[in-house]
Amino acid sequence: MGPASKYEVKEHAFLRVDMERNVGGTRLYQAYVQTLSDDYLLTVEIYATSADELEKIGDTLQAMVIKDDE
Repeated sequence: MGPASKYEVKEHAFLRVDMERNVGGTRLYQAYVQTLSDDYLLTVEIYATSADELEKIGDTLQAMVIKDDE
């Protein structure tokens, strides 16, 4: 649906890409959100049944709790 874009969640930098595809005649919307943390790659996949629902993913991501190791 578009190129990857930078996305911030609680001051942590992520890359986000939204995709759309047909599966068995049903339209499926996906958002992939990725970030690097030390040696780890975190990938969050979120599936939606409509473009409107996909737009609400930002609210879901902003509700994530991110704790830094101290």
